[in-house]
Amino acid sequence: MPIPIPHFSTKNTCLEPGLRPQPSAAYGSAGDWRSAGGVFGEPVQRCYGNLTVSKTVTGNAGDVNHEFTFTVKLDRTVSGQYGDMRFDKGVAVIKLKHGESSTAKRLPEGIRYSVTESDNEGYTVSAVGDNGSIRSGKTAVAAFTNNKDVTPVT
Repeated sequence: MPIPIPHFSTKNTCLEPGLRPQPSAAYGSAGDWRSAGGVFGEPVQRCYGNLTVSKTVTGNAGDVNHEFTFTVKLDRTVSGQYGDMRFDKGVAVIKLKHGESSTAKRLPEGIRYSVTESDNEGYTVSAVGDNGSIRSGKTAVAAFTNNKDVTPVT
């Protein structure tokens, strides 16, 4: 009896973190891979995205050589090296100066993140993208700008 050849669609389906595709016993190890949703014919893939944290310092009293500390928190207990960031139980701490950035690469899709900054006393801080979630094939950006102006005494 011939073994049927599985048909695969061109649609890719992302696996949820921790899930693995399993071959069907009917086809042995040769095919019938099922997506996380169990749909025949859709090749499965792990979907990843990135997170970049960037720093800009502005103002006439802004110190472009000052290192600012950032804490990146994920809603899952991810541990290990992800690009420029090392996570321990879902938390990474990085330091950035003016014009620098750091990127966590290949974070699983759907992870929610928050980024906070410290060591910024005396600065007016604005942040864009400091909270969000990782999307497959995209790079989320948490951009922090610190402004410090001093009015000269006349």
